[in-house]
Amino acid sequence: MGFGISLLFILTIFSPVVSSRSLDHQKSVTVEVNKIGIRGIKNVLTKISYDEACKLRELLIRLDEALSAGNLRAVRKYESEINGLGIFGDSYQKIPVPMAISSTAVEDDNISNTLCYFHAAGRGTIYFTFTLKLVEMIKQAVKNATSLIGALAVIIAMIAIFAPIIILTYIVPFRMAMPVGMVRVENGSVSSFGTRGYKKVEVKENETFDVNISWFTGITINIPFGKSNESGNFLFVSGFALSVEEGNL
Repeated sequence: MGFGISLLFILTIFSPVVSSRSLDHQKSVTVEVNKIGIRGIKNVLTKISYDEACKLRELLIRLDEALSAGNLRAVRKYESEINGLGIFGDSYQKIPVPMAISSTAVEDDNISNTLCYFHAAGRGTIYFTFTLKLVEMIKQAVKNATSLIGALAVIIAMIAIFAPIIILTYIVPFRMAMPVGMVRVENGSVSSFGTRGYKKVEVKENETFDVNISWFTGITINIPFGKSNESGNFLFVSGFALSVEEGNL
């Protein structure tokens, strides 16, 4: 239990994640977009009004519903409206969609798929590669420690060594392509469409659903609403992955 809390603390403070920059009384919101491709990850930050952020959230929810329904015409309509809010920088951003989208998603408790299109929307967070690797290293080091004090010493030492690298990874706008990542959705939907069919999981309020994604290319959009907003940290993900597997850290 104590070790799990320590890991969560590490991720919250040091992780290069799409995470909340929240204010209790927001007049504006800084939306974070990550364009993930074979050349790396381009990060775009755009400050918009609170009302525009609420509009963006509704458009992303409708976009996610259009993707699930296989309605390409609606997808392009919402794509155009979202681009109109100027969150993608200077260029027009097309929303990744599969070559053929279906309206016959199978409700499944296991979202795992291969060679697939993946999309998710709702309250959530995405963790990038280096943080996951650091957690794995800490887990292994702690497993080999002979006492709780020794385990804590290992955690503190590894944070001291790797924190500067993580911070630089977060600051630099272009990161290495994402071979491994994790999407955590606490309230929303997650879908995959690939060699194992079209699967969809609805994540209810007060539930947490984790998906490990490998070799992902696409976009992520984060709207960091304040704690006073019931939406919390709203996340939208759309793109292609070599594989997605239900799991956690």
